[in-house]
Amino acid sequence: MSTATTTGSMSPIGLLDLPNETLLGILAQQNAHTIKDLSLVCKRLNTICGHWTFQTYYLCLRMDMDWSNRDRRDKRLTPLDTSETMEKWDREAVLARLTHLSEKATYVRELVIYNVSQKDMDLFPEDTMPELERVLKLCTQVTTVTLKISSDGTMPLFMWEWFTTLPLRVLNVGRLAPPEGQLQPLTKVTHFEGFFYDKTRPFLYLVKPQYIVLNYWQIYDRTPATSFFKPTREQFPDLKSIRIKLFFSCSYNDALFDFSEVPQAKININFELSAPYKVMYPAAWKRFKKTLPKVFVEDLTGFDVNRRDDKYINVSRPPQDVIDKGWTPQHADHLQGVEQEELEQAAVTAYARYRLTRELEF
Repeated sequence: MSTATTTGSMSPIGLLDLPNETLLGILAQQNAHTIKDLSLVCKRLNTICGHWTFQTYYLCLRMDMDWSNRDRRDKRLTPLDTSETMEKWDREAVLARLTHLSEKATYVRELVIYNVSQKDMDLFPEDTMPELERVLKLCTQVTTVTLKISSDGTMPLFMWEWFTTLPLRVLNVGRLAPPEGQLQPLTKVTHFEGFFYDKTRPFLYLVKPQYIVLNYWQIYDRTPATSFFKPTREQFPDLKSIRIKLFFSCSYNDALFDFSEVPQAKININFELSAPYKVMYPAAWKRFKKTLPKVFVEDLTGFDVNRRDDKYINVSRPPQDVIDKGWTPQHADHLQGVEQEELEQAAVTAYARYRLTRELEF
């Protein structure tokens, strides 16, 4: 870092002689590694660097699933953060993490809360909830909240009430259901994401976002844990986009979607075939083609159906103003005939035989 000199004494001016406003401008041009190194120099730089270091904050209450070592290391912020305390609801460790968050609360703009456990299904134990509520209320400038919750449950009422006090623009509620009772709508949120099961549906109507992302993952039953979704312009007056990620493992006898009353919105649905092995893709694709028309009330001729690769299919439609300018679907892959299916099956069978031969050779 170059130094400057004063006109009179010609004595050098160091980095720490600069006012905070100037330091903030300098740090804004540095990369994350440089900011992290500077934060270790002294308390003053640590405080100033906090505006970037803790702009996105990961609050890990529990995290015991298939997270990599890197994920775990990056989210260890207190001396009590060990693999053992991460994998269960350790009250002392959780309180230490909440204390750390309270010290950085003014810096936080994006808060990601992890509560992931396959062993202990008690989502929010009562003995730590008062402290969690107190600390969250200190985070007054948060604009993005993501809840990484491993199991179904109900959002604590104080958390929703905290949302209503924030300049919140982006909200991801995961698999949680809303609290019971009359809830104040969130009028500032523009982007919403969550699992769209029946119990989580009320969130949508409390937010009325411009951009919606819905997850239909983990539908392993033959009967989906979902129900018919027909958004309307009255319900979502500012709606611009709906994006749905659907794990296609069920047989659908009734329609799931009707987007006819939101022509102003871009529709994008990503289907994933339920086929863990390549040799199973052709049969899964054949079943999908038969079932796909049942998923929509509307005629699929108005949608672009593109099988992007063996396992993933994208069904999309632009907003009405784009259609009015002459847009037409470029793909209708679900209409492929028997000949194409047989060619794919033959190719996959040949590939499987090749792999088996190679394995036997070794």
